[in-house]
Amino acid sequence: MVSALFAAAVRCSSCGQPVCPRERLLCRVLGYHRAATCLPCLAQELGQSQGALCRRLVSHIQARRCLLREWNAVRHCRREGSKACCPSNLGG
Repeated sequence: MVSALFAAAVRCSSCGQPVCPRERLLCRVLGYHRAATCLPCLAQELGQSQGALCRRLVSHIQARRCLLREWNAVRHCRREGSKACCPSNLGG
């Protein structure tokens, strides 16, 4: 499944911005299996701050071995540090 997160460039179904592999995994955790959504749009749709949403979802991911394996495999990208879900912004 990890390779599918890196496959092709994916754009947000709401705003058209690029969606990184971590954001794609966060979407899957929330049940967004068909349409990728960027973190800002996802947080807005759910009425949460980006940081709070990421912390909540990462806590969920860390409690599940299968998801944690995927998270660790996709945790670094070219835009490290630019989004709330970046490990450097989550203390990891």
